[in-house]
Amino acid sequence: MGRADVSLKNFFADRKRYADLFNGALFDGKDVIKSEDLEIVNNESSVIFPDSMGKKRTVTRFGDIRMRWKKEVILAVLTTEFQDEVHYAMPVKNMMLESLCYIDQMRDIWNNISESDMVKELRTAELFSRFRRNDKLFPVISIVFYYGDEWDGSTCLYDMFKFSSESLTKDNLDVFSKYVTNYKINLFNPRDISDYTVFKTDLQIIFSMLQYKEDKDAMRRYIHNNAGYFSSMTLEAAEATGTLLHSYSWFDRTIDKLKSKKKEECDMCKAIDDMINEGVEKGIEIGMKKGIEKGIEKGIEKGIEKGKIMGIVCAYRDMGYSDEYIAGVINLSVEEVKNIVF
Repeated sequence: MGRADVSLKNFFADRKRYADLFNGALFDGKDVIKSEDLEIVNNESSVIFPDSMGKKRTVTRFGDIRMRWKKEVILAVLTTEFQDEVHYAMPVKNMMLESLCYIDQMRDIWNNISESDMVKELRTAELFSRFRRNDKLFPVISIVFYYGDEWDGSTCLYDMFKFSSESLTKDNLDVFSKYVTNYKINLFNPRDISDYTVFKTDLQIIFSMLQYKEDKDAMRRYIHNNAGYFSSMTLEAAEATGTLLHSYSWFDRTIDKLKSKKKEECDMCKAIDDMINEGVEKGIEIGMKKGIEKGIEKGIEKGIEKGKIMGIVCAYRDMGYSDEYIAGVINLSVEEVKNIVF
């Protein structure tokens, strides 16, 4: 499991966020699932089957997070891996993961029976099925959490079938659908949300932030406008946000500093300002050095002023701003900005 998967898994392991994700993504923000009704369960599923040579083989799959809803529903949020790229076979992959969840339940039920003397009283059909006539399973609900660009893959099993436009008439489709069960995935991309208020935890703030991913200036304003949250952001929330943003440099830089200092919270508002100030200070230092080399007082003054500009330009560049944007901020021409390098 990569760093991105781990950061999102740690973030969504919080029961309040987990419940909020389902309530917002699937139930229009209604308080259907309560965090106190959730419990974490093992996210590993496996099944043993014979191959063509008769040898036993084991298939094991790991869902990112799996929790049981105590109101007789097992929720399998993100039963596949967190997706930052399109998976063109996702319906089949997710269908297999859900099937393994059901197999796990059947195995647990059977093991509990086997540990008692009741197994001796089972009918032959029940022994053969390893499942009693009155046994019941919990339904599995899964979400494919996709945080990449536009999803152009299949969202159901029917999308993956090969049909010709001539053969797929309404009558044929009606007959086909009667005997071939379709399977669809619950695809969720936080960037496609139209109403962020359906989320009640900090998911609302973080998901709203993703709409500014391509506009660095709007992103900076959004963070400062929500300083109440971003000035005391938890480290796990910062890591998850950096992952969803596909690792902005100043998120990573701030997180690495906090880890080295063993801090639990981070101030992203201050991180932005510090990057600009660090660039200015570095520019002043370079400017003074150039001025001193010239050996005259005016040269030092000019060097300092030029160094400040250099520092500001490089700081903004480091945060991903374009030279055109920077030119507007410091009142220089685009050409002048392009010629400024450390």
